[in-house]
Amino acid sequence: MYWWKVSALAEDFREGRVGERERFKYYMAFTVLMTIGIVLASYAGQQFTIVNLALDALGAVVTIGGTVLCYRANKRGDNADFIGRMICLTWPIGIKVLVLFVIASIVSSVPVIIILWEIHGDTGSLGWDVFFNVSGLAAGICYYWLTYKYITLVAGGKEELAGQS
Repeated sequence: MYWWKVSALAEDFREGRVGERERFKYYMAFTVLMTIGIVLASYAGQQFTIVNLALDALGAVVTIGGTVLCYRANKRGDNADFIGRMICLTWPIGIKVLVLFVIASIVSSVPVIIILWEIHGDTGSLGWDVFFNVSGLAAGICYYWLTYKYITLVAGGKEELAGQS
C-alpha cells in the first residue's frame, strides 16, 4: 500500500496490479480517516462529554465493522468490484436511510422534548446531542445492514435480485 507515491499507484493500476484486496485496504484506510476527521470536527466548539465520546466510538465501530462485513460478503460471492458496488449502492441506500431517519427524527422529537422538559425543566443541549447521536448510530446500522444485504445479492448472482427494491 502506497502512502505517498501516487504515481507508483497509478502505474500499478495501469498495469492491472491492484487487486480487490489491495483496493479494499485503500477504501478502508480512507473510511477510517474520514470517520476520525468527522468525529474530531464534530467536537469543534462543542462541549466534550463521555456520553458523546462513547456514541462516537460506537459509530466508528459501526462504520468500520459494517465496511468489513460488506467486503466479506462481496468476497464470499464473486469477489468483484467491491469499491464500485459500495459507492454506487450508497446513493439509493443513503437516500432511503436519510428519508426514513428524517421522518423518524421529526416524529420522535416530540416525545423527546416532553421527556427532557419533564426531567430538566428545559430541553438541554446534552439531551439533544445524545438524541441525535443515537439517531445517527441507528441510521448507520440501518445503512450497513441494507448495504450488506444488497452487496450479498449482487455478489451472489443476478437471479437473487428479482423482486428486490
